[in-house]
Amino acid sequence: MRVLTDKKRDEITDAAGRIFLAHGFGVATIAMIAAEAQASKATLYRYFQSKEEIFAAYVERAGAHHAQLLAERFPLEPTAEASLRALGRRYLALLLSPPIVAVNRLVIGEAERFPQLTEIYFENGPRKVIDFLERALADMVAKGWIDAADTRRAAWHFKAQCELRLYERSLWGFRDAPGPEAIEAHLQSAIPLFLQVLKAMAAMSAPAPTGPSA
Repeated sequence: MRVLTDKKRDEITDAAGRIFLAHGFGVATIAMIAAEAQASKATLYRYFQSKEEIFAAYVERAGAHHAQLLAERFPLEPTAEASLRALGRRYLALLLSPPIVAVNRLVIGEAERFPQLTEIYFENGPRKVIDFLERALADMVAKGWIDAADTRRAAWHFKAQCELRLYERSLWGFRDAPGPEAIEAHLQSAIPLFLQVLKAMAAMSAPAPTGPSA
């Protein structure tokens, strides 16, 4: 019996990624992936049960460089603002990386014909990001730095403020891809806006004042 190895699994996943990006999920076949990986179809099926499972592995591998960082506890800076900026930098480093931009384009292009890809992508990508952001914001709440009763919702708002405009320009292939200076300038305005959103959320969730009516 042949032994399964991480090296071979990664080779198959990388080959599948090249095929998916070149031809799309719908056109890609197990035979095409096997040929690209210089392996037999039987070998592929020892590692993966379906093309969808290979796609899930490809999504995970595309973000593998950041996966360990997302799994770790985010190290807070001395202040809320500094911590939020550092958190934004880490998120944008992942979101704007070429492999993740490529996966996003692939999923968007295939979503109508293969809606199952969106669920696979969400579970293996954005959900993990939101979990990471929520944990970091919860740590800031515990320190009394920010007020967020619903840290899950706050994480989605933080994500939206960080990626505003930058993500679209990267996704659409504009030539002026944001560099470190542009990202830093963006966060300088995005973080205060996020803090304003938190204040608005707190105001909306506050109990109505009691007492005699006017």
